[in-house]
Amino acid sequence: MADPRGAAALHWIIGLLDEQQIPYQIVGGLAARAYGARRPLADIDIYVPDEGALDAIGSAAEGHLVATPRRHRDAHWDLTFLELRPHGWTVELAAASSARVWDRRVQTWRPAEIRFELGEERTAAGVDLLVMPRRQLVDYKNGLGRAVDLVDLVELGEISHPIRIGSKVERKSPELPRFVTVPEERAAHLGLTRTAMVEISVDGRDIGRRSLKPWGGERDVWFFELTRDHADAGDWDTADVVALEIRRADESLPAEAYTLLHHRTDAAETWAALTPSRRRMIAEDVRSAKRAATRERRARKHLLGG
Repeated sequence: MADPRGAAALHWIIGLLDEQQIPYQIVGGLAARAYGARRPLADIDIYVPDEGALDAIGSAAEGHLVATPRRHRDAHWDLTFLELRPHGWTVELAAASSARVWDRRVQTWRPAEIRFELGEERTAAGVDLLVMPRRQLVDYKNGLGRAVDLVDLVELGEISHPIRIGSKVERKSPELPRFVTVPEERAAHLGLTRTAMVEISVDGRDIGRRSLKPWGGERDVWFFELTRDHADAGDWDTADVVALEIRRADESLPAEAYTLLHHRTDAAETWAALTPSRRRMIAEDVRSAKRAATRERRARKHLLGG
């Protein structure tokens, strides 16, 4: 850690956890740095077993207490956490037993599922740490999908951001839309395992956010559809060879939809009945509106029927 305040805070909190014999796992940006990422940090994130552990830590760290344990829910987390500020640096500790994380890939909450006995031993700022296992951390950050998570995944070598390839415009028949394929091994560089939203430019022309889907079956490729408007604007036709630049897109749930889901039971029930693909379509429709009032109106239409 480049900032000496962060290093001092890390020494202090790990010493306190060891002294109190409280199991823990480092998560978030510090965990990514422990595996080789370089993004500057603003805080230290740690899971401990439960609310009882938070109470014990709060009592032992009374002089550094910013906020007592409280429930917090936003677009990404639903958990109980404790905030400390030793050496002028923010340390947030969460109770793993009741924590949930929003997975934007399937648009639903998932339990944190922290197994403390599987923590990997790493060193940061001269401190020996127990860190969330790398494979779980990668899945955790892929699920969150915020800009900082994508940066960490790139720096960990889990995704190449962006990928640049040449491909061909294809079409199965005149009545169907044109499409462009991406080899499976190149899609893997984006960290994709299922249909996801990406940002694409074709021959240097930005065509915005598109759904990149696995072909399945007879072809080991992924593909995206090229709309008629985009094809006409770029003067692209079937069999043309094009240069692609593809990057992962932010797939977090728009705030307007999130607010309805967490404050209206009927909206949450509607959402729960939807397939993952339908959830992605709704999220994209809401996100595409430029004005907040329009995004809110679209969210209400999809989730409340009006």
